[in-house]
Amino acid sequence: MKKQKYIKILAATVIMTSTLGVISVGSSSVSAQQVAMDEKSEVVHIPDSILRKNIKAKLGIVEDSEITKARLATITYMETTYAGIQNLSGLEYLTNLREIWLDGNQISDISPLGNLPKLQTLKLPGNKISDVSGLTNLPNLQKLELSENQIQDISSLAKANLLNLTALSLNSNQIKDVSPLGKLTKLTELGLYGNQITDVSPLKNLTRLTGLNIGGNQVQNITPLADMKGLTSLFLSENQINDVSPLTSLTELYGLDLSGNQISDVSPLARLSKLIFLNLASNQITDVSPLSDRTFNQLDVSKNWLSEIPTNWNSHQIAENFIDGKENQYNAAFSSETINLKIGETKTLPVNWKYNNQEEKVPTHLPEKPILTVDNENVTASGTQTVLQLQANKVGTSVVTYEPVPGLKKTVTVTVTE
Repeated sequence: MKKQKYIKILAATVIMTSTLGVISVGSSSVSAQQVAMDEKSEVVHIPDSILRKNIKAKLGIVEDSEITKARLATITYMETTYAGIQNLSGLEYLTNLREIWLDGNQISDISPLGNLPKLQTLKLPGNKISDVSGLTNLPNLQKLELSENQIQDISSLAKANLLNLTALSLNSNQIKDVSPLGKLTKLTELGLYGNQITDVSPLKNLTRLTGLNIGGNQVQNITPLADMKGLTSLFLSENQINDVSPLTSLTELYGLDLSGNQISDVSPLARLSKLIFLNLASNQITDVSPLSDRTFNQLDVSKNWLSEIPTNWNSHQIAENFIDGKENQYNAAFSSETINLKIGETKTLPVNWKYNNQEEKVPTHLPEKPILTVDNENVTASGTQTVLQLQANKVGTSVVTYEPVPGLKKTVTVTVTE
């Protein structure tokens, strides 16, 4: 009897132990699930009141409701522009975010956005960003907009996981060194307007580019662009370029902006047969005959040194040149075209400038000095863009030719007597 009782007690103990074991395992499983649930329901503090308000509006929750990780994970698109946001803390929990627009805020720290694996489009123009090192792991990012910030150093972009980036805008920053961009070989669109760039050679391997803007810099040599044969639009305005021959290989170009440079020879552009949008304003061009048989959808040759243009260009922007018989043109004249002098006498003739046949100040885009020629030694001529100075040397008649720009010739006949 005692033995049977002992066996029953032992069996009961085993059953209880086994049952407790199952319960223990079951409790552990429930605990893991509970942890996961607790994590999703964990409240996220958004310190920036403007951002917090916009997120709640996006989530459709009332003001006194809590923002949780689970709720943030439902956001795939967000746009809060020109709202005064300063602090992005909390956005690191937008784990399913694909596109975000934060233009025109007061953001300086972008590290909360630096590890969002599903993010495809990130727009942050017009903020106070100087440090981009926080963008460490954005493997699906395709478009990154950082224009109009305070960025000088972009070295961290070479180390970041930005393998699928195709469009990058860094316009209007303070960037000098673009070498970190050389590794972003999937780029098809790149904006670098308004920086402090002098050397574009680090970009030479970006052969997938179809659009490039490096206007508003200090670039002189554009030879490194010669291998970017896929370019269809190229903006090189407001640089220090005088030689455009490296562009002859870019035969897919249909849009080209070369305004505000020091270009005088446009003959290399004649090879760009697909070019239909061309801006050559504010250069030093005197001859456009190499392009005279071309038809453009948009053409701007204003503010050059042209004294004539092809007749088929009359409907385009040609203002502020020196073309006789056209509207909105400069012209120079002397009060008299015949002068009588005695040997040894000197005469100063003011140059009378007109624009649209109205009295005008001296144009600001003239060559430093006019071209002066005299057909013999009877007279010596010198001058500036405002005056012509004559000195009589020998008896006889001389013709003095004054060219304020090449091709715009004004003559004065000088008769010298004893």
